[in-house]
Amino acid sequence: MPDWSAACPDPGFVALLAARAPHTPQAARAAVDEFVAGLDDDRLREVVNRHDPIGLPPEHGFSRGEQAAVLAGDPDTLAEIARLDALYRERVGAVFLIRVAGLSAADVLAALRTRIARDPAAELSEIRVQLAAILAGRLERMITGPVR
Repeated sequence: MPDWSAACPDPGFVALLAARAPHTPQAARAAVDEFVAGLDDDRLREVVNRHDPIGLPPEHGFSRGEQAAVLAGDPDTLAEIARLDALYRERVGAVFLIRVAGLSAADVLAALRTRIARDPAAELSEIRVQLAAILAGRLERMITGPVR
C-alpha cells in the first residue's frame, strides 16, 4: 500500500485513502473530492497550513518537484511572493495555495496579487479547488507512475 501521507500528511486524509485504497486516478479523485468537501473552514486551514509555503525551499518531497520552476524565479519575485504570502496568511488564515504545475514565479505572483484582494470567504472556496487539484495530481502520480 502506498504511503498516502506523502500526498498529504493529514490523518483524516490518510485514513480515508487507506480505507478506499484507490487504484485508479478516477477513484483517487473521488476520494479527494470527498475529503475536501468534508472539511469545514477551520479544518481546511489546518490541512492547507501543512503544505510548504510557495516560493520558499520546500521540506516535502512532492512540493520540491512541484515548486522547482517557481523557485527558479528571480530573487525579487520570490521575495515579493514571500511578503505577500505573509499578508495573505494574516488575511485568510492559511498559506497561499496554488497548483503550480506549469507556472513560473511571475505567474504565481500575479495569481497571489489577484487572490489576496478577494473576500476571505470567497478565497476559501478557491483554496478548496486548489487543494483538490494538488491532491488529485499527487495521487495520480503515486498510482500511475514514479513519485517526483
